[in-house]
Amino acid sequence: SAASACSPLDLGERACEVRRTGFATGWEMRRAIALAGALMLMLAGADVHAQPTTDYLTPREPRRLALVVGNHDYANFLKLPGSVTDAERMRDILRDKLGFTVDTITDADTFEGFEAKLVPFANKVQPGDLVVFYFSGHGFAHGAHNYLVPTKAPKLVRPADVPRAFVPESAVRALLKEKSPGLIVVFLDACRTYAGIVSASAPPYAPPASPAVDANGAAHGAAEASEPQTEPAMGLAALAGLSSDMIVGFAAAPGQPAIGMPAGQPSTYTKALLDTLSQDGWEFGKVRSRINYIVRTGTGEAQTPYFTDSLITELYLRPTQRLRDEDRALWVATMAEGDVAKVQEYYATNRVGPYAQNALRWIADHPNGVRPTFSAVSPLQPE
Repeated sequence: SAASACSPLDLGERACEVRRTGFATGWEMRRAIALAGALMLMLAGADVHAQPTTDYLTPREPRRLALVVGNHDYANFLKLPGSVTDAERMRDILRDKLGFTVDTITDADTFEGFEAKLVPFANKVQPGDLVVFYFSGHGFAHGAHNYLVPTKAPKLVRPADVPRAFVPESAVRALLKEKSPGLIVVFLDACRTYAGIVSASAPPYAPPASPAVDANGAAHGAAEASEPQTEPAMGLAALAGLSSDMIVGFAAAPGQPAIGMPAGQPSTYTKALLDTLSQDGWEFGKVRSRINYIVRTGTGEAQTPYFTDSLITELYLRPTQRLRDEDRALWVATMAEGDVAKVQEYYATNRVGPYAQNALRWIADHPNGVRPTFSAVSPLQPE
């Protein structure tokens, strides 16, 4: 798009104007209680088969889409050869073991180059999808936002040019959220230490020219540049106010650097992801705890992963048959109650499960289903 146009990655009107101008865990307990209630309901004689449930019993697994980015060949910052390895291994796990359709980006060189790949991916996302975004490369915090660094980003930029030269991580999430997926999971292996790059004395930002490409399609970056000697910048900034349909994980705690690894070896954080995401029957709470343990012990407590969410739903990336059977029994029992509020609760806690879309359809098809009424004395007290 033209330089004057707004970008889906702009951080609100201000950034657009800049561009115009140039464990027993809670989930285990909930499941056990719900299943016990379902069993009691059926033992009490609820005629499940008398209810119009047949149309809602066909499982509909949510689509799984992932965008994996590995930025390595930095022109003005320390090169990160391990980032490509990390991205390739993450792609393989997501695609081959977890059933994701994966788009990959290697060495997104500019804001515009990143945007050109991200927007088509986001346009594929549909309501109810399970979406993963993984980034390995340089990242930094400026103001209230975290930014992903393209490979041809300048050494120094003016504060007003930050949203033009770098990719706001929050804008990536916002763009994906617009498509109403069931759940968004973000993994950022981007908390490395390097010199600060924001300076009021920096020259005006101009997008760099595209790199030269040889006959084999290989891009040639500049020779490795030394780090600018300015105020150090460490890690990423903490997040707040995430919605209940999103998980964000950093390689290291806010303000803490992630420890790099030799070329060809995955980072400690990505290795922990690779070792845990594909475990059979693990809910994400267990995955997260195991990642924390692996990274902290593997780095001698020098690095602590950071996860933030307001998650209500359960997430099983590789559910076992037992879990699938439990889901079905719980869904059947929930429908048998005929209570819209109970079905809404079922959806909220199973929004990327095989019956999530059925629950939404049931709610739409039963506008006169049982709803709780509230006292005129207090809106918080049911009658």
